[in-house]
Amino acid sequence: MPAKNVLQKYWNGTDWVELHPVTKASNVIMSDHISVQDKLDTHLADGVQHKIVDSSNGSKYMWKIENGQLFIEEVG
Repeated sequence: MPAKNVLQKYWNGTDWVELHPVTKASNVIMSDHISVQDKLDTHLADGVQHKIVDSSNGSKYMWKIENGQLFIEEVG
């Protein structure tokens, strides 16, 4: 079945009004045949440390996601 872009509209008695339905991430399939929800659930950056700096006091933190849990560590 080919993929199509569809713009839904309904007649409100005067004009055609565009509908913007909500789409669940599990219904959106990416080019690698994996849903957006599955990509989010298996976050591509899991285990990779990210550095952030608190601008209010200059504290530095490292954070990472492992097995769906967020870990934050102050590094200076």
